Amino acid sequence: MEGPAPSAKTDKAAGHSKSMAAAFNEWMRRYIVEPDRFDREWQSVSEYIQETSEGKTPSYGESCAAYLVRLISEMCEGER
Repeated sequence: MEGPAPSAKTDKAAGHSKSMAAAFNEWMRRYIVEPDRFDREWQSVSEYIQETSEGKTPSYGESCAAYLVRLISEMCEGER
């Protein structure tokens, strides 16, 4: 017996998952090709530790999300 048919929400989530996976792969590709562009990541570790020790919500997630959105946008533009 088969489970319920995928809903539009499930299909949308699967599409987002594929986009996110492709963006993470692109992030790694760029890291390998241009590691100097990612030197700031080590500074982000210190900032993250400081923010959490001060009881603040770390800004790292927001900056990573913004970078992924930019990667996805660039990838979508490249498909046109």
